[in-house]
Amino acid sequence: MDAAVLVETLKARGVTLEAHGDKLRWTPRDALTPGEVERLRQHKRDIMEVLSHPDTDDVVGALIAEAQARGVRLRLNPGPGAAFFASPASKVTPDLATKLREHTLLVAAELIRRRWPCTAPGCTAEGMYYVMQGDASVLRCERHQEDD
Repeated sequence: MDAAVLVETLKARGVTLEAHGDKLRWTPRDALTPGEVERLRQHKRDIMEVLSHPDTDDVVGALIAEAQARGVRLRLNPGPGAAFFASPASKVTPDLATKLREHTLLVAAELIRRRWPCTAPGCTAEGMYYVMQGDASVLRCERHQEDD
C-alpha cells in the first residue's frame, strides 16, 4: 500500500494525520492498530510528502481521473454484487484494478456524490450520505443527514 492510499484509507475512517516538523501525529490517538502504527513508521517520509502536497490527497478523485484517462467508464451497479462496473475490461490494467478494489466503497460513494444531489427539498448540496429510511433509500448532504 503506497503512502497516498494509506493516508486516504485512514482519512476515510476519521483519522486525521498531520505533519509537525519532522513528527507525524494522528488523532484520535487510539484509532490505529499496532500494525497501522508500524506502517506509518515504515512509510513516514512518503506520508510526510503526501501531507505536504494537498493535490495528492484526493486518492479517489485521482483513481477516477486515471480510469477516465485510460478510457475506462465507471458505472454504479444498482443491483446486488459489485458496487460499480469498470468497462471495457480490456482497458483496466492490473494496477488500476487493484487500486479500485482497495477503494471500492470510496469510489462508489464518489460516483454517487458526483451524480446525485441531496434529496432534501430545495437542497442542491454535494457530499452525500446514503441513508436508509424504512424500505426506501435517499441521499442526504451533511446538513440534512439527520432529517426525517
